[in-house]
Amino acid sequence: MKEKIISIKRIAKRPLTLVTLTLLFLFTVPAAIETSVATAQGLKIQSISEIEEKAKESTDTIINIGKYVVSSALAIGLIFVVYALATSNPHAKEYLIGWIIAVVVVVIAWLII
Repeated sequence: MKEKIISIKRIAKRPLTLVTLTLLFLFTVPAAIETSVATAQGLKIQSISEIEEKAKESTDTIINIGKYVVSSALAIGLIFVVYALATSNPHAKEYLIGWIIAVVVVVIAWLII
């Protein structure tokens, strides 16, 4: 079964279709723009101090999320280290030393931040 491809030339030959698409475009685009403008008006900032406050809040949020992600990665790593120690893996002590070094590096990074 052949699929019909609708081209611009074919649409231009059918004035009713062209009018319908034009009206659809004219009614949907302004609605989208109006929604965007209404959303942007709710985000108006009046002074530089408000900008600094919003930036500080955002920065703190991102740092907290990063801390949770790193903590989760360390917890998952600890599971593998404990498993390696429990199964007497020959490299288990190396894993443990690496995990402890990672924890020290993360704690130092958190103190710097």
